[in-house]
Amino acid sequence: MGEERENKNQVALQVITTSGNFPEKGFADFNIHEKLEVVLKAAARELKLQGTQNWVARLGNRQLDPALTLEANHIPNDSKIFWGPTEPGGGV
Repeated sequence: MGEERENKNQVALQVITTSGNFPEKGFADFNIHEKLEVVLKAAARELKLQGTQNWVARLGNRQLDPALTLEANHIPNDSKIFWGPTEPGGGV
């Protein structure tokens, strides 16, 4: 944090789930041209998550598209991506 990024094509991310964080502390660097799904699959593998195919990734109030790159999802450096099951919509 506060230090210059050596490679402007890299972005530091952390994926937050109810089962833990990836990486556990701090951030991991990913290429901005990598698809978000690659990051999420790495998190699922590291945290030994199962049944994540219907989970939703969010940055703040914005839902992210796993099929798009980190750049196309407009994910800034040092972001914490919240990833989990979709919340039930309420109603009857």
